[in-house]
Amino acid sequence: MIFGGTQSPIRLFADDYAIYKKIINNENIKKLQKDLDRLGEWAAENAMKINPSKCKAVRFTRAQVKEPLNYTLGDQLIPEASSCKYQPAT
Repeated sequence: MIFGGTQSPIRLFADDYAIYKKIINNENIKKLQKDLDRLGEWAAENAMKINPSKCKAVRFTRAQVKEPLNYTLGDQLIPEASSCKYQPAT
């Protein structure tokens, strides 16, 4: 793990990562956002830049959900996507 203290699983892929959590209530949403905040703090402390515009917030569900995902990294909203395909950096 790159940094400690997260409550969400993290998967590393070369210079990319995925952080995720099963969301069943508002407390899970808060925990995931807190982990994103920790990631942002860790990156700043280690002079690393994370580009939120290259990040995606994706929801995997069968339910018809209307509320948008409002996760942020730093002070920027992470764009929501209906799907994603992992593509290594070139």
